[in-house]
Amino acid sequence: MQIRTARDIKGDMEQRGYSLMRAAELHMSDEMMQDWLSLSIDFSSLPPAEHSPGGGEYLFRRFGRLRYSPVSGELWRLPRQDYSVGADISLAGGNSPKLPPPLLDTTVDNPFLGALIRFDFACFPLDGPMLREPWEAHIHLLRVKAGRDEPAPESIHRSGARFLSVYLAELVNAPGGEVSIYGDNRQLLAQFRLERVLDSYRLDASRLGQAAGPVRSIDPAHGAMRSILALAYHFPASDAFSSGD
Repeated sequence: MQIRTARDIKGDMEQRGYSLMRAAELHMSDEMMQDWLSLSIDFSSLPPAEHSPGGGEYLFRRFGRLRYSPVSGELWRLPRQDYSVGADISLAGGNSPKLPPPLLDTTVDNPFLGALIRFDFACFPLDGPMLREPWEAHIHLLRVKAGRDEPAPESIHRSGARFLSVYLAELVNAPGGEVSIYGDNRQLLAQFRLERVLDSYRLDASRLGQAAGPVRSIDPAHGAMRSILALAYHFPASDAFSSGD
């Protein structure tokens, strides 16, 4: 496998429904690392979201969908699709369906993204039809900025996905992304921070909820920024698909 780890992520997922993995536990070839660095450049061109909180430009994003076959390992790009805020994984900001700008071709075609989707999928505890039937992978590139004088709110919540993977992609003048995992009745199960690029966690989103703390500046004289790559896995996949966006 092009991306690998010695961590028993599947065991974590079976036992408690989530798994935290530090960047040092994620191993890949030098070529795959170069592919990741190429993909990370795409965060610099994210356009502002239509519904940034407070009316300011705090949230920047792109979104896309891929169909994934567990049997063949193939990926197909799916057409663009509106979705409601209730099915979003990022900041709440309105109640109408919205269509974020699509992923760049450089993102979709990057070998790291395909390898990461396959790596994550192999970590999920699955059986029966879930190992044979197609899935949808929803890819979110998100950047949240905080001003010098105030933090930018952030909230990652239930997304309607079966599983969710979140990778820290960028961190500037901020102490790390604080993540809280919740069980039934909003019972707090765990808290941790994503502090290094490619620190990540996986979540059984059908069982557990989560939230991300606000982005705050370490040095209040300067703004702060946090970016994540989030992969939301949905089952079953949509019937309709095409090779274009």
